[in-house]
Amino acid sequence: MDGYYLSNDRCHECYDIDNKIPSGKCKKSYCPGTNNHDKISKCKCNDGYALAYHTCISCPSNCQKCYYDSYTYKTKCSKCDIRRAITAQGECISCPIYCYSCDYDENTKSAKCKNCYDYYVITDQGTFMSCPDKCNSCYYDRSNTQSAKCNKCYNRYVIKDQGTCIACPGSPCSSCYYDTNAKSN
Repeated sequence: MDGYYLSNDRCHECYDIDNKIPSGKCKKSYCPGTNNHDKISKCKCNDGYALAYHTCISCPSNCQKCYYDSYTYKTKCSKCDIRRAITAQGECISCPIYCYSCDYDENTKSAKCKNCYDYYVITDQGTFMSCPDKCNSCYYDRSNTQSAKCNKCYNRYVIKDQGTCIACPGSPCSSCYYDTNAKSN
């Protein structure tokens, strides 16, 4: 790419020596600063760029690291930005909402959630589900209900047998437990 040169095995933007501004005068396969303009033999591009024929070219959008595929003449992503997954074609796609990490599922051709934000749980389909009310953390119940069940309630709440949270009785009570043997009137 015009406008870049090699120095200390790294590609740098060319600058006009007098004005210290980008000049774009460098040739893509030559290294300025030498009398004979030796051809570039080795160049390491910064993150966000890939080396293609002695030239640093931009990675696809939402991509941190990429490489140049000389077969397709395109850059392909090898590491996506946060909350993105890499497709088989080397592109970055968004994770589902409420997910902070995901993988690309070749079968469904979509991003499948690996880790959800707090107060959410991942379903078998790779989507998310809210935890029950007053619940700090929960799990996905794969039984007939296919619902989110609480495994830790807020302070002063207790898990009821259906995986939901109920308040402890009385204001001086700092913690309680749910008695499954107690009889209700």
